[in-house]
Amino acid sequence: GTIPQELVELQFLMALDLSWNNLTGIIPENIGHANVLEILSLQGNELNGTLPNGLFELTNLKYLFLGDNGFSGSISDDIDQLANLRQLTVSENSIAGTIPSALGLCKHLEFLNIDDTNIEGTIPEEVCLLTQGNNDLQIQADCSPDKATAVPFIKCDCCKICCDHNTHECKAESDEQPSDIDDQHTTSTIASNSDVTRTQAMEKLEVEVLHRGATFNEMASDDPRQLALNWILDEDGTGLDLNA
Repeated sequence: GTIPQELVELQFLMALDLSWNNLTGIIPENIGHANVLEILSLQGNELNGTLPNGLFELTNLKYLFLGDNGFSGSISDDIDQLANLRQLTVSENSIAGTIPSALGLCKHLEFLNIDDTNIEGTIPEEVCLLTQGNNDLQIQADCSPDKATAVPFIKCDCCKICCDHNTHECKAESDEQPSDIDDQHTTSTIASNSDVTRTQAMEKLEVEVLHRGATFNEMASDDPRQLALNWILDEDGTGLDLNA
């Protein structure tokens, strides 16, 4: 099916996870009406079209996951309207063009995944500066040198994870061998950073649970976050330092 227009009209909607639902069609232009939305995950569907202007009206948005769809067009210069954005994933799409320097105004950005797209050019200096700040932005892009030409698809001097545009093999800057790195694994790695504050850890934990198809409301416990944490620890050994 498609994303119902009525769904994005819900005034108090703070989190919307429609990932892996075989959805088709486009993102409704009136998505901007859900103006308290903080988490939007549409990854793993068959959505297409360009990213609507309404998407950049979600000024409270913190986590935006659009990977593994059929989106085209480019990332708008209006991306700087998402000033609270912390994680952005557009990997595995047909999105092209370049990364706008306006993304550097998203001062809270911690993770950017643009690999396996048609985005090329050079990562702007304004964005690279975020890798040196307190949020320590991690960028995953097609910046590995092409095996035939030795030229990367996108030039990036500050990426933490570089992928081959043709083979889709990815490796962290400290790795010697390529490895399969996906959005969930990378999110888990970031979430385990002991330098985050307790509030940040809780927010990242909520994203972890969203990605694993569970919600705190489904967990009968006086402390649902602790139960969720225990569940994640049991699942894959990923943990958070909640005492940081």
